[in-house]
Amino acid sequence: MNVDECYKCGGFFLDPGELKVVRDSFMSEQECEEYAQKLIEGDPVYQEAQKDLEKYSHRTEAIRKYTRFLRRILP
Repeated sequence: MNVDECYKCGGFFLDPGELKVVRDSFMSEQECEEYAQKLIEGDPVYQEAQKDLEKYSHRTEAIRKYTRFLRRILP
């Protein structure tokens, strides 16, 4: 939808019926968050980063477990 804008004052001008279209297509804050999450989760780069994060988290936990005895020895 195109809304007319005054480049001098920054005001917007709506043609008949355009305000109803704006109101009908307005998303609540929760809807915006859900839509953004859907877009983010659909991004292959995000999905790969999530896999990497999970892999590094498992590795970090394994290192922590295997080096647990060092913390007892060192001051």
